[in-house]
Amino acid sequence: MGRIIRILSLAVAVLSAVSLKGEGTARISVFSDHIRTISRQEGIPFAAAAAKVKAIGYSGVDVRVGQSPSELRALDDLGFEHSCAIADIDFSPLKAKSRPGVERKAIAFMKKNGYSRLLLVPALLPEGASGELKESVRNGIIAFADKAAEEGIEVVVEDFDNPRSPCATGPVLEDLLAGSARIGLLFDSGNYLPFGEDAYRAVLMNAGKVRHVHLKDRVSCDDLTCTPAGEGCIPVSAIVKKLASSGYDGWYTVEQFGSKSMLADVKTSYDNIVKALGETGAGFKIGPSETEYYDPAVPVVDASGYDGCVQAPEGALVLFAGNDLSEWKGPKGGDARWRINGDGSMTVVKSAGDIVTRREFGSYHLHLEWMVPSGIHGEGQSRGNSGVFLNGAYEVQILDSHGNGTYVNGMAASIYKQSVPSANPCKAPGSWNVYDITFTAPEVDADGNLLKAPRVTVVFNGVTVQDDREILGTTEYIGFPRSVWAVRGPISLQSHGDPSEPISFRNIWIKEL
Repeated sequence: MGRIIRILSLAVAVLSAVSLKGEGTARISVFSDHIRTISRQEGIPFAAAAAKVKAIGYSGVDVRVGQSPSELRALDDLGFEHSCAIADIDFSPLKAKSRPGVERKAIAFMKKNGYSRLLLVPALLPEGASGELKESVRNGIIAFADKAAEEGIEVVVEDFDNPRSPCATGPVLEDLLAGSARIGLLFDSGNYLPFGEDAYRAVLMNAGKVRHVHLKDRVSCDDLTCTPAGEGCIPVSAIVKKLASSGYDGWYTVEQFGSKSMLADVKTSYDNIVKALGETGAGFKIGPSETEYYDPAVPVVDASGYDGCVQAPEGALVLFAGNDLSEWKGPKGGDARWRINGDGSMTVVKSAGDIVTRREFGSYHLHLEWMVPSGIHGEGQSRGNSGVFLNGAYEVQILDSHGNGTYVNGMAASIYKQSVPSANPCKAPGSWNVYDITFTAPEVDADGNLLKAPRVTVVFNGVTVQDDREILGTTEYIGFPRSVWAVRGPISLQSHGDPSEPISFRNIWIKEL
């Protein structure tokens, strides 16, 4: 076997030199389970399957604690680096007596085989687990992470895609990470979709915390079958680029359980990841489409009967009541030049540009009503496009989303390219839509460092579609949010440059909080 391995290693060295020509030293790894799958599907030994994977360009492998010594030797002989090991441990009270031995074996495996990062996969909780049990398991995970850290081993956890996992869903995972600075975040791009969560938003929020990455893609929100990374509905390219541009220089491990053509699929995944990483080098540019995505689908709510035309309450400032634009100015400081109509509304004049409030605000409740004209033409983003910018920096999208498909992080009531609305209650063109927006301004220290991020709640035609959502930075059409924190600023309404007919506004008021 040793002679075979040496021959394979030589072949791999030659093939890898060709495969990686001009591609840099991307740290791309694969599951050892996938190498086993290739071995089975191709009818070849594990070592030969590993050699084929190495020839593609992969340089690391995520192994299982307890992996057979012969397989570990084969990987080492082929020059694979030790990207991560994975351990399944049950932290329930029923396993209290046997768990210390399991933990010791996991740590011993890591030290013996030279692995420094351990993905901890806790056993699933029973259905209807009590809060007391969940807390006990959480404490057990934290205690194990502390023990491992003392041995020089970093424990990472992921948002595991099973509702019974102690690490399932973003909020639960965040609470666990907050319990110990010794636990790191493994970002798995495919584990958010099953809970209706947003993988792209998750990476925007957590890019600086990520210690290891699993790149998993899905066919669609209705078909959770894994597909090669970059070929499904998850914005893998944008996620990779965000991580790379944020300074992440760790491993990207391909994960595609269930593949029927594993060798071809891991090759496709590798090529897509290398392409995304290559585009983050010198002269790194990202196009607008790379921060647009179409899943998960947003449920439609019939709000046709909602009125919601609420007059300004006591203490509110009326920004537009139908007769003048004295509270507004043009984009360069002159008078606002949108058209005032006889019915108490105003209509965008696209050639005049945006309109901006003359006053600045901090935190507030903003009410406005908008209508897309009946008979409007166009589709997607070219159909009744506008937006309201909070403190001049953060956009809540305005768009005809009634039967009009577009990327879900750019539909009506999205925090544009940051947060998808939970529902779509947009009325048909010719009807008035209502936004009630509660905005909490960011808090910064004397040096401008962020203390509390801005947050927003959007009630759209009576439906709460953004519920106290954290805003991640400025609204950007191309690229990622910038960390600019507008403690005070104006309200602006957008005159979008698309060719569709202009929309109208009425009954705009604001009450500072």
